[in-house]
Amino acid sequence: MTKETKLAGLLITGAVAYAAYRYFKLPEEEREELVSNIKSKANKVLNKTSEILDTVQDYMSELKEKEEDEVLDKVVVVKNMLFDIFGSKQEKSIN
Repeated sequence: MTKETKLAGLLITGAVAYAAYRYFKLPEEEREELVSNIKSKANKVLNKTSEILDTVQDYMSELKEKEEDEVLDKVVVVKNMLFDIFGSKQEKSIN
């Protein structure tokens, strides 16, 4: 291991130890609230990830249906997919 890797590991270990120390100093009610808050945020992320994967699968199946010489149509499909996933104020179609 390099010095940087060892130092990074030491810093992460220290941060985890401090977080555990602070967590166990919290009253029981605040601990339960913190855990439920983290769980709800994790569930939101998982749901959003699932929606994104479904969107990507839909667009990929649409890409497979296109002929090889329809490159511009494929570009439009990919552009629309990225706008749907990341959102944008721009229009989805190429003018």
